[in-house]
Amino acid sequence: PKFFPVTVAISSLRKDEPNVILMTRAEAGNSLLLDQVGFKRGTAELEGLATMEFLDQLAEFLAENPEVIIRISGHTDNAGDPGLNKALSLDRASAVRDYLVEKGVAFERLRISGWGGTRPIASNATETGRSKNRRVEITVEN
Repeated sequence: PKFFPVTVAISSLRKDEPNVILMTRAEAGNSLLLDQVGFKRGTAELEGLATMEFLDQLAEFLAENPEVIIRISGHTDNAGDPGLNKALSLDRASAVRDYLVEKGVAFERLRISGWGGTRPIASNATETGRSKNRRVEITVEN
């Protein structure tokens, strides 16, 4: 079976107890939250070394598994104009797609969606919740 790449900091592992690393199978219908992927606030500009490192790993995984087709879905919180949020979420999904294409992944294997604030995974009543809702996910389509 194929699994999406996972990065675990060695320093975060505990020597005195068992460590469990959860991995996601790369099979049709399974989704992966790209919580390592960050953007400059209010923009679709990718930001941070961790973002680039994770996307490089994802590009490598996709190169090794050329049959895998993914959908990249952008999401925002519900603050502000819904139309602008939908556009921003689509732009962020596009930015991830464009980065992967630059790394050699075929454009045709990468589909995008922008959902704005319509699919929250946490309450928008707190900053912590809104932060969780500002995200990008990938889903295997085939």
